[in-house]
Amino acid sequence: MDPLAIAGFATTSAASCLKLSSLLYTYIEEVRDVDSIVSALGSDLKMLSTSLDGISTTLQEHGTNITAKLDKSAKLFKSLSICIIECDETLDAVAILLDDAQKHGGSLLTLASARS
Repeated sequence: MDPLAIAGFATTSAASCLKLSSLLYTYIEEVRDVDSIVSALGSDLKMLSTSLDGISTTLQEHGTNITAKLDKSAKLFKSLSICIIECDETLDAVAILLDDAQKHGGSLLTLASARS
């Protein structure tokens, strides 16, 4: 192989190395804080689950008494319903995101930014 051909291959290889190192650097930056983000998400989901269980138990055990003591026009139950529905929609979106990450082996941050 002549020197010009070798130089051409070297240039191509150097460009590939630069591109791969850039991709690797970007990936490392994306996943650097994933452990703490996922840990915080897990804690938040556990607290939300505990809160929703408490609401459910309270309403099942004392819903009639609470309703009787509140003005029928009170917006408490409507607001609570809206919050729970919105939580459910968000949880569905997170479940889809996690499923996609598991199926495609991508990072959560990459998938989340691709959906934005």
